[in-house]
Amino acid sequence: VQVGKLGKGASASVFKAVDMFTLKLVAVKVIKMDRDSHAYRLIRHEVTALRSQRAPLLLDTFGDDSSIAPCDYITQFYGCAVDKSSKQASIAMEYECCGSLEEWCRDGLPTPEPWLAHVAYSILQ
Repeated sequence: VQVGKLGKGASASVFKAVDMFTLKLVAVKVIKMDRDSHAYRLIRHEVTALRSQRAPLLLDTFGDDSSIAPCDYITQFYGCAVDKSSKQASIAMEYECCGSLEEWCRDGLPTPEPWLAHVAYSILQ
């Protein structure tokens, strides 16, 4: 169930929603697909990248092991659904309440050093 709009880009809109099964907040990216197969390729590429986020170095080393837990420091991918009648795809991901990195950088002011330290620390985890 959609709760509100979070943002909009050239080919997609992102909504805050509630997963009715878990009652968790999720972010849903809704991508409009035109007749061009370019949109299908972009969606397939994005979903493939999101699915592969599960500890890729461990998977390369130990093979496809479903017991490997996803990384706590990467936004989780929940799934994708394509509605051919409305010509759109929906990608569900973990909702992050802090906004996007673009929003942090938009004002053109220097980024505070504690923020940079936190981002660097989180990346290195």
